[in-house]
Amino acid sequence: MHETPVRAVFKNHHQVTLLARGPRLLPYEDDDIAEAVTGLLTAHGVDIRTDSPVASVRSDGDQRVVTLTDGTDVTGDEVLVAVGRRPVTAELDLDAGGVRTTDASFVAVDEHLATDVPHTWAAGDVAGAGSSPMSPWSTTGSSRPTSPGAPGRPGAASSRTPPSSQSISRG
Repeated sequence: MHETPVRAVFKNHHQVTLLARGPRLLPYEDDDIAEAVTGLLTAHGVDIRTDSPVASVRSDGDQRVVTLTDGTDVTGDEVLVAVGRRPVTAELDLDAGGVRTTDASFVAVDEHLATDVPHTWAAGDVAGAGSSPMSPWSTTGSSRPTSPGAPGRPGAASSRTPPSSQSISRG
């Protein structure tokens, strides 16, 4: 069988179990992306269990036991935990610049990663749920990049467009 990056990661394991506390993997990504990743992992033998919040983890001899909130135990040799992310915004004194934060201390942004302050954007860890740490770009149905902040006008710039951004418009 062809060696893929996913297979290379899991080939030395007898079984990999991935526990997700919510109804799907990658909750802040588009449905098709989450489904593709889930399908790829499943095809490589990963046991994915959604809606499986963890209550505790303990060692039992040379095994690790993960107890789910429903009382189910999942055992394995090793446990890798990804607990989410928290923004490091307290030291930034965002109030001084008029930048609003959410109750969870993320910078409040719109769908284009713009804050309430003109010419000010946030991306990555500080921008919070629903923002993509990868890129502020969106795509149209024709899959051509469009400039953020210019609905209905592919390639048009506005004061909401991040500096140094580029757009392509073929008209």
